[in-house]
Amino acid sequence: MSPGRLVGRFLGIFVLVYVPLIIPWPALTDGYAKGFRAAGEMVLGSFGAHGEVRFKPSLIKDGEWDTALILGNRRTKAGTQLDIDARELGYKPTVFVVALFIATPYPLRRRFRLLVVGVVLTQAYVAFRVLLILLYAFGDSRTKLAFFELGPFSMKTVAMLLAILDALPLAGTFVLPALIWGSVAFRRSDLANFREKLGISPRANAASGS
Repeated sequence: MSPGRLVGRFLGIFVLVYVPLIIPWPALTDGYAKGFRAAGEMVLGSFGAHGEVRFKPSLIKDGEWDTALILGNRRTKAGTQLDIDARELGYKPTVFVVALFIATPYPLRRRFRLLVVGVVLTQAYVAFRVLLILLYAFGDSRTKLAFFELGPFSMKTVAMLLAILDALPLAGTFVLPALIWGSVAFRRSDLANFREKLGISPRANAASGS
């Protein structure tokens, strides 16, 4: 297959998968949000020694938020609520990764195996983003909600990561998930094979030079 057809096939399959999935179909987005809340409460519902987290549907009806994080300190009885968007935080990176893996020109069996690994790692990345929110909320010693102290450096690091992901949503939605895809999908031999197909492999350059 020529380089142009190889790239065109990849882009064509990617668009055919990604575009229908990114459309905000209620069944897909609501289904993901429900799964997000169930998994979040199962993994992070009991947070540390005194933290408690409940993942509930958001009561805000403006369409921007779909999940409410209800945080509580079992020792001080302090609590607060943070509203987040599971579609933005988790669904969009997930469907982007799914489309990339399905479009990757590998045999179907290998593609499916890599897809499963990629989706699992993407959900781990999403969980890490939620963890950052919880660390900041429960680790801020200035509030009654806190039951541990991160320390100035760790607190600044967590705040910086949250600020970067909030200010650069494309990085959280596309760049980091693309890195997950690249690290999972391509071995050194795969990269060499693709370079050869695209006519930019060392062997091809050596041959053209001679």
